[in-house]
Amino acid sequence: MKNLLYPLIVLLLSTFNAQASIKLSSNRLIYDGAKPEVTLSLINDDTRAFLVQAWADVKGNPLLEGKPIPFMITPPLFQMEPGAENVVQLVYLGGALPTDRESLLWLNIKSIPSIKESEEKSTSKMLLAVSNRIKVFYRPAGLKALTGSVIENLKWKKGDNNTVVVTNESPFYVVMNKVLINGNAVTVSIDQNNTVVPPFGDKTFSVTGSHGATLPVTWSALNDYSLPSKDYSAKVAW
Repeated sequence: MKNLLYPLIVLLLSTFNAQASIKLSSNRLIYDGAKPEVTLSLINDDTRAFLVQAWADVKGNPLLEGKPIPFMITPPLFQMEPGAENVVQLVYLGGALPTDRESLLWLNIKSIPSIKESEEKSTSKMLLAVSNRIKVFYRPAGLKALTGSVIENLKWKKGDNNTVVVTNESPFYVVMNKVLINGNAVTVSIDQNNTVVPPFGDKTFSVTGSHGATLPVTWSALNDYSLPSKDYSAKVAW
């Protein structure tokens, strides 16, 4: 590795940044359990080199939090020169995850920019280390691709305290794209912790405004290619 100087103080950004100079080939990965690994391609389209760190975590998935992460990432740390391409491999070590449903984890890619020779004497320039965190769905061998019928067959019912509950009876994670309850758009976001409906699990959404004896619900979700499905609708008895 060349003798490059990296900033001692950087501002860490934890959200996906489409303007980052290290470009990722995908914003999510589907790990087919029948294959030995899944890969993510990276491209450095900047004029400076970057030190890149890769690691996995399960923060946000209560089913796996507190347990050893059964995945190996290679390479975990590497340098990317301007214009370079690289591949990060995620390898399942086996034995720890359910075989009848998907499991969810996250892959983190942190890019730390190098200081150019012309910048070494600058006292006013701040360089940013950008962290991208993308979902990885481990799909056991034997499970087919996520289909529109899985999204269409989500079940909606009245919940407690003026809420509706959506139940996913499939072995797949369903990532919601849009939810309208009684014609009102519900904010679907990571901050609200309501983007993902787990396999054989459910998620709760709040109801606002007045409504009648039935409550119309419209929704869509993302497919394996991060594209939104068509809209589906149901009525919830109140």
